[in-house]
Amino acid sequence: MPPLAQRNLFHDKVRLTVTLTGIVFSVVLIVVQLGLFIGFTTATSNLIDHSGADLWITSKNVPYVEQGVAFSERKLNQVRAVEGVADAQKIIARWTQWKRHDGGQDSVQIVGINVDDRMEQPWNLVEGRVEDLKSPDAVILDELYKQGDPSDAATQFREVLARNPEHYGATLQLAKALDRAGKPEEALPIWRRMQAMAEAIGDAETIQTVRARLADAHQ
Repeated sequence: MPPLAQRNLFHDKVRLTVTLTGIVFSVVLIVVQLGLFIGFTTATSNLIDHSGADLWITSKNVPYVEQGVAFSERKLNQVRAVEGVADAQKIIARWTQWKRHDGGQDSVQIVGINVDDRMEQPWNLVEGRVEDLKSPDAVILDELYKQGDPSDAATQFREVLARNPEHYGATLQLAKALDRAGKPEEALPIWRRMQAMAEAIGDAETIQTVRARLADAHQ
């Protein structure tokens, strides 16, 4: 005679099927969420992880590297003069609008580097060479920007904000992604929250962008 637990499981086969389906769905969902988390963690920290730098210095009140604010050469020289510092280099990382040939625009992150400094050079190049950046107006495009799916981007930025609701860059990019996905009503409260965040740190460029977007919404 089968054990009592086994008889209880197979007594109602419909209930067993529904239960197993729910468990499998939950496991798949967990795996998907874990994949998104690992992907975001890797993407947002790649610049720092591949630099090999021991210490990063930013201007006051800068919450994230992608929202860096430029500081003077004098401060850079002060860092270089500190005993024990072998070298110090500047990296400029900002979000901006990239105008495509078809007239559309994409929100992209621009990273300005010293091409001759090995710590700042791009990695895993699929095409071209690092030396090509020395040509006038030359850029290297990340494979990520070839996908261009605003709905998928919005989902990914929501995942970032679910873990860190105050993430400056993800908030801005979520608002832009929702606009590009044709969901301006969903984007509007995100833009309002972005305005408060930008005003809190005095990010004049982002404040101007947000105000222009909010002005369009009231027309």
